[in-house]
Amino acid sequence: MKFPKHRFPASNCLRSLRLGKTLAISGVFLYLTFLLFFTKSYWPASGFFSPFQQIFAPSQTTPPPHGTSPTNISHLVFGLSGSLRTWRHRKAYIESWWRPSVTRGYIYLDAAPTNEFLPWSAASPPYRVFDDISKIVEESRHVAPIQVRMLHAILEVHREGDQGVRWYVMGDDDSIFFVDNWVDVLAKYDHTKYIYIGGHSESLQSNFKNSFDQGYGGGGIALSYPLISAMVKDLEAFDFPDKSAIWSSGLVVPFYQQWQMAFKICLPQEFLTNTDNFLRITQCGHDNIYIYIFVEWMQIDLKGDISGFLSSHPQAPLMSLHHFDRVDPIFPSMDRFQSVKHLLKSAKVDQSRLLQQTICYHRPTNWSFSVSWGYSAHIYEKVFFCYKSSADYNLKNEIHNDTINDPNMTLQLHEVPLVEGFDVEGSSEVLPRSILKRPLETFRPWKQQRPPYYMFNTRLLPFKDPCNAPHVFFMESVENFGGNQIVSTYVRSSPRGLPTCSSGNHSANYISTVRVLSPATKLVQIDRSECCDIMQSSDSNMVEVKFRACMDDEILG
Repeated sequence: MKFPKHRFPASNCLRSLRLGKTLAISGVFLYLTFLLFFTKSYWPASGFFSPFQQIFAPSQTTPPPHGTSPTNISHLVFGLSGSLRTWRHRKAYIESWWRPSVTRGYIYLDAAPTNEFLPWSAASPPYRVFDDISKIVEESRHVAPIQVRMLHAILEVHREGDQGVRWYVMGDDDSIFFVDNWVDVLAKYDHTKYIYIGGHSESLQSNFKNSFDQGYGGGGIALSYPLISAMVKDLEAFDFPDKSAIWSSGLVVPFYQQWQMAFKICLPQEFLTNTDNFLRITQCGHDNIYIYIFVEWMQIDLKGDISGFLSSHPQAPLMSLHHFDRVDPIFPSMDRFQSVKHLLKSAKVDQSRLLQQTICYHRPTNWSFSVSWGYSAHIYEKVFFCYKSSADYNLKNEIHNDTINDPNMTLQLHEVPLVEGFDVEGSSEVLPRSILKRPLETFRPWKQQRPPYYMFNTRLLPFKDPCNAPHVFFMESVENFGGNQIVSTYVRSSPRGLPTCSSGNHSANYISTVRVLSPATKLVQIDRSECCDIMQSSDSNMVEVKFRACMDDEILG
């Protein structure tokens, strides 16, 4: 049985929009008035109010001291944990991003290299052998010796005595680090203070088990030099039998509920949201330790095909990719090592935009484009909530009700700007653009468990839905020809094998290549996404997407 389509008079919709806009503005004004004039610092902040209180509170970021030189790559030292057993196949991961004589740091192994690895490759970080901590493990009766090893590595990397260090970055040997982004992010913070920076797991259960108030370590954690120096003093004098603690993915937490923390690191008492949309910040007021948790740090606690996850990366710098042994190759027809090298081609040209998602539309064909720069491009044969300018909004208000309600009048999508609930022909194929920001669930959870699995919303794979199944293209090449533009090319991975979305839309089956033109300048201020224009020739199987800065009155719906 085919159910009739419900239609709502456009005039009622427009009145509702205008009323909703007025109520929304009034509500926000009253809400902010309440926050500014009726909240006191000694009132406990709820999880709902804290984001807005943080916006109007004194800044929680810690910029570098005035007069200091900008942080550069020479101020970072990497401490990477590995083993001789895994080094054979993980060596390629490290060497893909390591820059000999530029990056500083060490790979720590559980045993001295055998003849197979000697002489030691100059393309790898210098190796060190972990200290023997068997006595510590035995005396502490620790439930997870590997956690003690990770903890002790902090002491060992500090003991190297490198000069001019501002930040220590600790991680695992199965992680890919994007060094330029690390430098840019760490340069925003005061390296003279006690600062800890980490990320969350994508797995809801992992965060629930280990605490939502901590940063995870395998994908990389950053600790300021003063913080590690203070920690090392406590570590050297730490009495393990009396103060059992576990190193849980990057942050020391108590074992058997002993609230006396190792190294005097307290758990965060107040959870605040920073105005930067990719940061969540907590502060240990007792010892003046700032713990910055990057929500979009790529721990990759996922399995299988993560292309759907990588194709929906938000407006945040890509710092690292972890657990590369646990996921499928991220490019078709390549193995894991080839995939890493291929992605690093994009990273060498422009790390600042790498994987960040940009969404735009082509109204004549009713297509939506989602570009994960340097990795993939998707074409959808429907519009996910067109962007509109103030001129579009005024045009919509000028449309006469009798014209809209005339059953003989058919309005085209390119004639009337699309707004949610605005019923025109083909509006059944219009969804909020926020849907495209949800990763396609091409991947599997880290562990088999009861749902919910993830820390984010997902889209189920639309295997047979031609309106929601994308045409998928993967990066083939990225080139900077020395001008003011970077050209990245994405080619179709395989035929979609589905009919056109609907009779009113156009098929994208004939498109074989997507070419993206982006500015050659670094993306410094990530406070809003870039906009883009679609250029297509009717007799060509290639479509061109040109990134640009958004206009002042250009609102992404």
